[in-house]
Amino acid sequence: MNYFSIQLCLIFIFFTFLLSCNQIPQTNLITPQDDLTIGKTIDDHILAHIDASSTITYLSPSIYLSSYSYANNLKTNISNSSNSMGIASMPDASLCSTKLRIINETGNTSAFVAPGGHIYLYKDLLQ
Repeated sequence: MNYFSIQLCLIFIFFTFLLSCNQIPQTNLITPQDDLTIGKTIDDHILAHIDASSTITYLSPSIYLSSYSYANNLKTNISNSSNSMGIASMPDASLCSTKLRIINETGNTSAFVAPGGHIYLYKDLLQ
């Protein structure tokens, strides 16, 4: 095979791959309801882990009202900002209600999220 034949072969492979990619349907296989179910399962496991741990506690919203109020104000400011994606305009916005949890673990200044609108903050991050 000469250089020209190799080039033609590579171009043919490239365009075959490109055309086959265009035939893949662009659908979301995970529905908003699936998202909620996955998030609830993760949340249940996180709460079970916290209950079983001697070093990590979950701050109750009824007892730590000011901490949750502060964190909810942050969440509201972020979601109302012009850089936000605008969840309220999404078709399934009624399914998307956020659930905020504040975790007390000394020395941890992290935050993370789980599907279905679960937001987890560590107390030290809020300080």
